[in-house]
Amino acid sequence: MNDIVFIDTCILIDYFKNNKKVIKNLNKINKPVINSIVEMEIFQGARNKYELNKIENELSNFYRIHLNQKILDRASQLVKSYSLSYNLFLPDAVIAANCTKYDIPLYTYNKKDFKYIKNIDFY
Repeated sequence: MNDIVFIDTCILIDYFKNNKKVIKNLNKINKPVINSIVEMEIFQGARNKYELNKIENELSNFYRIHLNQKILDRASQLVKSYSLSYNLFLPDAVIAANCTKYDIPLYTYNKKDFKYIKNIDFY
């Protein structure tokens, strides 16, 4: 069983679609973590208040990494380094900052969005 793994938004989308492979993989992770950026991205996908409440309840099963100034500074550094050359967007920069700062592997389908960032590991 894996200890701590950061769960990207794309994985959570499939989790909410009841993707059996994703659910099986998440069950192997002892401590699946997200941050408020991922949470907000998922909230934006809700189509109504019922769905929003369901999402909020399900997300309570995930651990949170709270953002702090060091993470935001690291994300800003990543944006300066990679937004022009690799089209790095703010949400991905914050996710990458969390993963690299705390040495947490990232569970994502979108490895291409992160593969150029040093010291990022994938689940």
